[in-house]
Amino acid sequence: MATYNKTGTAASDVIGIGSVTSFNKPSTGSIFNIDGGAGSDTFQLNNTGSASYNARFPSTGFVINPVDASGVIVVSGASKNGDNYTFNLKSVETLVFTDKTVTLSYGAVADTTPPVFASAAVNGSSLVMTYTEALDATNTPAATAFAVSGTSSGTHTVSAVVVDATAKTVTLTLATAVANGESVTVAYTDPTATNDAKAIQDAAGNDAVTLAATAVTNNTPVPTNHAPTGAVTITGTATQGQTLTESHTTLADADGIVGAVTIQWYAGGTAISGATGTTYTLTQAEVGKVITATASYTDGLSKAESVTSSATTAVANLNDLPTGNVTITGNAATGQTLTATQTLADADGLGTISYQWKAGGTAITGATATTYLLTAAEAGKTITVTASYADLLGAPESVTSAATVAVFTNHTPTGGVTIDGAATQGATLTANTTTLADAEGIPSSGTGALSYQWFAGTTAISGATGATYTLTQAEVGKAIKVTASYTDLMSAAESVTSSATASVANINDTPTGSVTISGTASRGATLTAGISTLADADGLGTISYQWKAGGTAITGATGTTYILTAAEVGKTVTVVASYADSYGFGESVTSSATGAVAEHQNNLPTGLVTIAGTATQNALLTASNTLADVDGLGTITYQWKAGGSAIS
Repeated sequence: MATYNKTGTAASDVIGIGSVTSFNKPSTGSIFNIDGGAGSDTFQLNNTGSASYNARFPSTGFVINPVDASGVIVVSGASKNGDNYTFNLKSVETLVFTDKTVTLSYGAVADTTPPVFASAAVNGSSLVMTYTEALDATNTPAATAFAVSGTSSGTHTVSAVVVDATAKTVTLTLATAVANGESVTVAYTDPTATNDAKAIQDAAGNDAVTLAATAVTNNTPVPTNHAPTGAVTITGTATQGQTLTESHTTLADADGIVGAVTIQWYAGGTAISGATGTTYTLTQAEVGKVITATASYTDGLSKAESVTSSATTAVANLNDLPTGNVTITGNAATGQTLTATQTLADADGLGTISYQWKAGGTAITGATATTYLLTAAEAGKTITVTASYADLLGAPESVTSAATVAVFTNHTPTGGVTIDGAATQGATLTANTTTLADAEGIPSSGTGALSYQWFAGTTAISGATGATYTLTQAEVGKAIKVTASYTDLMSAAESVTSSATASVANINDTPTGSVTISGTASRGATLTAGISTLADADGLGTISYQWKAGGTAITGATGTTYILTAAEVGKTVTVVASYADSYGFGESVTSSATGAVAEHQNNLPTGLVTIAGTATQNALLTASNTLADVDGLGTITYQWKAGGSAIS
């Protein structure tokens, strides 16, 4: 093996071999040091005295082709080792060259290094992986060799792979876009352990190694929401009872419409409860209001979107007939009162109702109230009543009752009711109906039989509904009447009222309750009269008092209290409460007697008398006390003593 070093400049690197003999011809492993820079390097072979030759180095990847007519030898397949190109020859053949200068043209360096992953970035559905060298764009890896995942959007299927040799990139098209701000990873699996066509390769055919899940720079921008396009339309007539139809066939959204489109109908801007279908039948509630329909949905960016139709004209009314009835209650007999009642309703609204009574189909003049008293003019005719009004939308309405039976002539009762008994408090009065008669008959028992109501003055006495009534204090001074009522056998309600009695006379009521004495029966003690339970049905007048000792009035003792003196010691004490009731009757009530009044019992004083000072001749002593006496302290005097004897 020999080493052949270059000479000259980069533009003309000359390697001189000299005359080629069997001794100096290049051998296997010979090294030619050339710079491999721009331009051609000159490989000069000097061989004198010889004819023209063909030269060939059969080697793996390195050939010096036969010299062509221009004397150029083309060299290819060299591997670079630093600044050297090494030609590995299988064998050495005889090199015979003409004496000329030949040009050495060398090929690229043999590349065995796989491309290295540099970075990855994603924008929406496009993920670009960048490598450190040019890639083979002819053969692309399968989409299944890649795995892309986002923290919020999950796994993303790769739908296409494009290799850009010059840009050194592999671009993955994702079936679904990643979201702005989420973390994204990409992984790549080399399909085989050796170099193959279905892999990421460099231009020399070296496979990129498997890439574990690697963070991707997420350049996906915040999505811009697109307003919906198209419109919601309403077809149909805006009249009560008609059906409107909503259509949103032109509705579109650049962000996509996810899920179903929901509908809500509105009347005058207020949602109609339950009106969520594509059609809506107008009711009374929508009369006078414009109608709109709103289509709502969620777009592909999870944004709630809605589109509202143009409003219809105000819904026109379709007159609604009244519902319910007008009925007549009462007995169809002369002298009886009929009453009109109604259960009317109108979807258009009830106006003020007026009434017109009719006899035999003819309006009765002036009979426009809810009640009507039948007269002889209606005898033999059926009665109806018509309720009329204008509904709230101005439409006149009327409803007529069913007709009564023909009015018969009712006979008023004869005779009457009288009151037996004295009009005096405590006396019992009796209603006497022995003369009462009725041409239609009076039931003797059961429904419609005689019933009574007693009155004091003009006021009904509560609970006084029997044939008799016992007068109480409450009726004193008032006249008494009684009304006897019944329903005759032709169902006519009848009643007669007695003449009034004289004013009820009072019977004196003695007082109830008692007078009590509280306090201690002892000289000097105070006694108090109590009348809390004293009452009089005739009314309490102003009460006066008189205290007595041993049954004898104590002069001047007329108050509600009395202080016992020595004069009462040994005697019992009573008090008399006197008054005139509201009817002028004098009344008095005497208390129970106390026990005999006792002499006063003295209570000993409590507390102490103390001396302050030093018991020394000429020293001043001072007396003080803490005395108390339940009988009361009088003026206190002092007496000093020495050895038990008073000091004068």
